[in-house]
Amino acid sequence: MCILPCSQNYPFVSRLLQQAGDVELNPGPRQTRLTSKGELGEMRIEDKGDESVLEILKKIQSDLKEMKRDMREIRGSIDQLRRDHEFLRHQNEELKKKVERLETECTNLRSQSSRNNVIIYGLEEVPSESWSDCEKSVRNFMVNDLDLHDAVDDNKFVIERAHRLNFRRRQNEPRPVIVKFLSYKCRELMLEASRGKLRGTNFRVSEDFAPKIRETRRKLYPFMMQARNENKRAFLSYDKLVIDNQKFKLDDEKNDIVPI
Repeated sequence: MCILPCSQNYPFVSRLLQQAGDVELNPGPRQTRLTSKGELGEMRIEDKGDESVLEILKKIQSDLKEMKRDMREIRGSIDQLRRDHEFLRHQNEELKKKVERLETECTNLRSQSSRNNVIIYGLEEVPSESWSDCEKSVRNFMVNDLDLHDAVDDNKFVIERAHRLNFRRRQNEPRPVIVKFLSYKCRELMLEASRGKLRGTNFRVSEDFAPKIRETRRKLYPFMMQARNENKRAFLSYDKLVIDNQKFKLDDEKNDIVPI
């Protein structure tokens, strides 16, 4: 039953009733069925009304807050890992510098301790050779091949020790002899006498360098020979190469020499 407050509204209400149709045939909007599927399982809401939907939305909102909290914690952990990585990288760089400084100091100490030494290559080796036998061979070499006749005098050329090294440059050749003089002056006299007098012979006299310096000189040697083949004046000076009065150092990364 419908009560019309005014007769003028009758045509409007009449049209609404016609559109609505029979109440029994058109009872109103149907209750909806809500289905949601996700990675964590399946959730169904059937004919539970607005309150159930609100509960689900609150649960989703709570899960989102928890996810945001977890993301903040993850970001914090990542930031901490980045800070730790930067700290360790800095520490590693500092340790590398310290190791390089220690290596340099050890090399310098080794060089200072061996500054009176020379190494002689090519001296004939005899079986069961003693240190005294080795010293006699050195003195004979100095007199006969280097014209250092004062070498027969123990007071002018004092040799603290002379012995064989435990390596060979080539197979079936005698081991080198390391000689330590009492004074640096005697060492220089022997090196000076050996320059130019041993060409074309199997003998060679060199300074006693630290292993690192010796390795650097070994790598510089081909560059020195290349320069000499180009008719340039080239020689090794400690761990540097001098070509026509220009000093070069070895660049290990490029495997080349660079001017200083």
